[in-house]
Amino acid sequence: MLATSIMAVLLHNTKVFLGQSHFQLNNLENPLLVVSSGDRNAYFMNVGIDALVRAIKSTYLDEEIIENSTLSYMNKKLILLPSTVKKSQRIYEENLDKTIVSILEASSKYHDLVIMDTNSRQNKITDKIIDAADLIVINLSQNLRVLNDYEENYLDKFQGKNVIYVLGNYNPDSRYNLKNLKKTYSWLKSKNVGLIPYNTEFMDSMSDGKIIPFFYANIMCDKHDSNYYFIKEVKKTTNLIQSIRNKGGD
Repeated sequence: MLATSIMAVLLHNTKVFLGQSHFQLNNLENPLLVVSSGDRNAYFMNVGIDALVRAIKSTYLDEEIIENSTLSYMNKKLILLPSTVKKSQRIYEENLDKTIVSILEASSKYHDLVIMDTNSRQNKITDKIIDAADLIVINLSQNLRVLNDYEENYLDKFQGKNVIYVLGNYNPDSRYNLKNLKKTYSWLKSKNVGLIPYNTEFMDSMSDGKIIPFFYANIMCDKHDSNYYFIKEVKKTTNLIQSIRNKGGD
């Protein structure tokens, strides 16, 4: 999600809005900045999805409110909506369920691309986000159990929608490379699958909160560079997402 968003800014000058609906595993901020767990609540007290939920109860969301509730990067082209700092999952989800559609509608007015990371387990909030989406990007892996579980339990739920599959931490040397996986899973096609290869330097940059500098440093790397394959595939996946989304409408 972060890799393709940053690449969309670099390749297409797209203004991207990033958010997430998770209560737990809400770590989208970590690769962009380093904030200790003890300082997190204070740092995000007046920004993030909690701030938008509070604001929408008393007014409508305009560009200024959204800007004051988010963090911006890359010359204000990459916009991050920090996740919740609430301690009660029930209260958080009740509030978000009432406001998520309005948040998506408002943010879409001021950004070229709005990306929301959702819970892998479907709930009312996830359903509303999916219903509002022009394009659904489903993150999978080369693990056959993951692929079989998706095929058996989720594949039919996305019929009739624009869907792209992204294989993360991809290893081209695996027996279960994309060429072989497409022989087993008919729903994996060249025109609907993107790859994010495993890359040690990329993973380290996420841990260090330096993912944006990593892309600035490597965006123009040549085929002799150790990061070339990773950057090439992220570019291809980003372009795939942009092209299918554009065909589906804004």
